[in-house]
Parts: sequence; structure tokens; C-alpha cells
Amino acid sequence: MKIRHADTIEATVAGFTGTARHPWALAVRLPDGRVALSQRLTTALATRMSNSQDLWIKPVASPQPH
Repeated sequence: MKIRHADTIEATVAGFTGTARHPWALAVRLPDGRVALSQRLTTALATRMSNSQDLWIKPVASPQPH
């Protein structure tokens, strides 16, 4: 049995991967100052974000696979 736990926190959008027209994930600045990538955005959320002025910032580099 797997049990997953998640806490919801507010974070500021600091960037994104992909293109401004179709972002793949958001880079968010956490309250402690760290920057983390969100999960891959759904098509609906990517469309909504592409119409948002929140993405009028420079994209961040996609993480390289290990």
C-alpha cells in the first residue's frame, strides 16, 4: 500500500519550461526561497497559463535527465 501526503502552500511563479504559448511546467519560488518545478501542466492549465501575464518572464532551462 502506498500512501502519499501533500501540503498546499502558496508560491510565486518564477519561470516556466517549454514555451510561453505552451508551458510544460512552472518554476515556483517557495516561501523559504527555494525554486522548484511543478508537475507537468495539463493541457487546460497550460492554455490558461499561456493567456496569463504571469508568464511574461523568461523561460528556465529544462532539467537534464540523469
